[in-house]
Amino acid sequence: MSDPNHASVEPEMYRKQIEDILNNSDLSIITTKKVRHELEHSIGQTLEPIKKEINAIIQEIFLNLQSKHTDESEKQEPELKIEDLVVNYKGATPKKQTKKPLKATSKNPKKRPAEKKQREMPLLKVLPPLSNIIKTEYCSRTQTVSKMWDYIREHQLQDENDKRFINCDDYFKELCDGTERINAFTINKYLQKYFEKLSDEEQAARNPKKDDQPPAKKVKKNPRDMPIVKVLPPLSDIIKANYCSRTQTVSKIWEYIREHNLQNPADKRLIDCDEKFKELCDGQVQISSFALNKYTQKCFVKIPEEEQLIIKRKLYNDQPRQQEGESDDDDTEEK
Repeated sequence: MSDPNHASVEPEMYRKQIEDILNNSDLSIITTKKVRHELEHSIGQTLEPIKKEINAIIQEIFLNLQSKHTDESEKQEPELKIEDLVVNYKGATPKKQTKKPLKATSKNPKKRPAEKKQREMPLLKVLPPLSNIIKTEYCSRTQTVSKMWDYIREHQLQDENDKRFINCDDYFKELCDGTERINAFTINKYLQKYFEKLSDEEQAARNPKKDDQPPAKKVKKNPRDMPIVKVLPPLSDIIKANYCSRTQTVSKIWEYIREHNLQNPADKRLIDCDEKFKELCDGQVQISSFALNKYTQKCFVKIPEEEQLIIKRKLYNDQPRQQEGESDDDDTEEK
């Protein structure tokens, strides 16, 4: 019997969450099952009734990421190494790549997303026929997957009618136990037996560290540095504040939801609106938690930078920050 809770669920509503999971995963070892289980853990319920639809979306996004990687790698300068391509695919800027500085078009230019730190990937010994495909005997898992997809596209092995499938040539047939056609998401299971770990000594000799400095500690962002906005009713009545950052607003909304038990017991993704939430959500009796942001946007008013500084001092009981050298000048005058 089908689960009545899934009767009206559209698999497409999970696309954004699946993209986030894959973007933050190692594509060289990820599987549809792992992605689906992580998604189920995130939403707090099983997706078994729509398993096939979810798997199809996962595979589609996976292939899109692989295609995106290829497009980005083609734009790189010829002298870049494969390591740079892997880093660029994961969202960070290659060290050798230079970009022209963007001209500021407004007083408050948008901040660039923080660069993802490159992980140090251990080298492995790669055995035939995989070494014949990627044309190297020593490689990391991530680089191996990248080179293997380069081979697939160079030899046009993807099925023209369904890009999720690979039509195997002789090397791939040997790699995949004689199978003539495989799903792209099952490639990883065939690769494992062609990897051998290197000893610590050989690893250090083939992949020396650039420096022995300890990794820098992550600096936590101070809430006071986040831009604040003016919050209008009825949202201000819910969070009990007239001025707040967007991040803190979301946190306070969920505190209110939990405090008043507004999450639907049968489906935690749904919010049962009380009077304040009905006013916020245009009279809706029940809303999806994914749709909450669209109702909050109309209650935010941007504040000029000068006014923000004044309001922050009142909110945080903060003293105005002195400019560099200002305290030294004052001290000199007193002396």
